[in-house]
Amino acid sequence: MTTRLLEPVAVATIDTTDVKVAGGKTRLDSSTVPYASATLEFPLLDDTLLDWLDGLRDGVRIPYEAGDEGDTPRLFDLSLRGREVDHTEKRVTLTLASDEALLIKYQQLTLDSGARAHETSLRAVCNYVLAKIGASLEAGADDADVTAYWAVTNMLPNPSFETNLTGWSTGFGATSFTRPAHGATPAGAGSVLRWVANASTSAIVAAPGPSSFPVTPGRSYVFSIYAYGGAARTASARLQWFASDGTVLIGEVAGAAQVLDVTGVFKRFTVTGVAPAGATTMQPILYIHATANGEAFIADCAMLYEGDEVIPYHDGATAPAGYTVAWSGTAHASPSTRTPVVERRPELFTIKPGTSLWDFLLPITSQAGMVLWCDELRHWHLAFPESRTIPTLVSVSESNTSLGVDSLSLDDEGAVVSGVILRYRWTENGAQQEAYDTAGDPDNAITIDIPKPYPGPGAASAVLARRQGSGRRQTVKTITQQAATPGMTAQISLPGAPDTIGRIQSVEFDHDTGFMDLDAAGLVDIIPGSVDALVGTVDSLVGTVDSL
Repeated sequence: MTTRLLEPVAVATIDTTDVKVAGGKTRLDSSTVPYASATLEFPLLDDTLLDWLDGLRDGVRIPYEAGDEGDTPRLFDLSLRGREVDHTEKRVTLTLASDEALLIKYQQLTLDSGARAHETSLRAVCNYVLAKIGASLEAGADDADVTAYWAVTNMLPNPSFETNLTGWSTGFGATSFTRPAHGATPAGAGSVLRWVANASTSAIVAAPGPSSFPVTPGRSYVFSIYAYGGAARTASARLQWFASDGTVLIGEVAGAAQVLDVTGVFKRFTVTGVAPAGATTMQPILYIHATANGEAFIADCAMLYEGDEVIPYHDGATAPAGYTVAWSGTAHASPSTRTPVVERRPELFTIKPGTSLWDFLLPITSQAGMVLWCDELRHWHLAFPESRTIPTLVSVSESNTSLGVDSLSLDDEGAVVSGVILRYRWTENGAQQEAYDTAGDPDNAITIDIPKPYPGPGAASAVLARRQGSGRRQTVKTITQQAATPGMTAQISLPGAPDTIGRIQSVEFDHDTGFMDLDAAGLVDIIPGSVDALVGTVDSLVGTVDSL
């Protein structure tokens, strides 16, 4: 029998100089952020290298390799996070981490809503953010549509004229209000509003009178309406604000002007405005400019709601994809609300000043049930937890192990969890909001408080999935196997304990002793003769499962 002699060696590149590592450890842990961390010790360095380290800043990197003398070393490329010079012991200690640390430290100085343009792909959202630190995701198939969905109430009680023309009137220069049937409105076949101009400017008004649509000063509102005409006239949507006594406040807010189509094709006219100080109500108006007596115009599918972006039309009978809708009272005579099947608020996609890039991305990736991490070689990954499994087996036995601990807990941090409760708390329009996302059973549930807007359901299920099989874990100190990585399968055989198999959660390489600490969770006992007891993977077996 040949006894393996441990001759660990590690060499780091500081600036452009290769320096032998005197000691230290590197840890890879799939349950922590950053994923990779290290402390490396060196004999006291010369002044040139110390001066280079004194220019400590984000982006400084320390590449290094570690392994046994004569073996192929493992490579690492981590970000420098700190340095300590002990002149008494003549030692320099460097603290390193993978690039999640860069996202954690990077805090936005101004509002940035650019991620919203990429909402149909979580990978694209992540790449938008990673570009700020000069990084991008590795290629991968795992992705998720994280499009924003949120509740909105259309305040117009009669937005599509299906039963009558109640709530609409000629503002001026319009006559002959009718509601003919139309085969192709923006919401499908139905009735429309038709009127005839009798002056040089014609306008229609929703809910005549200044008291119908309440507003809050400082908040934004949107009015939209579809229209076409019998003449190619310029039209625009407008909002008018009123004080409590009916006094008109400031001038009308006008949206972009467009020329009406004359072939029967609807165009959408929109306006967005912020209610001024003193405003209590508003009135939406559609203006047609430079009309001639007798010209006819058609309008349909109007919306008036609080918000700052144009959204797909809805009423209590017309639902956009991803929503349910309902009238608050009588159909076609009351406001209507769209309710998302899965809520994901648009403000989640705004990076606010003082928010780290990591804190911005975490609720979005968690809600999608995905994990974002950077490995020890600066490669960024986005994957579902099950895709993070690496089909490689690490075998640990008494012959290559110096220490082994098998633990089972119902109470500590790694305890068995049957359910997860995520409690979101945030402030919206000056009011405290609270929402919950839950998964699993209540028997042994945990509650996690998150001071952020509710991103929609899904994150609790993802957290629970990552905690499944927790509680039973084994920690072993074994001769370093350089390829060992979180996500691999560990088969552990220790004296006095049943043989087990589970997933590696963390490994810590000791560059001084040549040993590594391996932590495996989600453990199950291996039944002799079962597939779990076979060495290698099922794909490597000869024959069929029936012949095993």
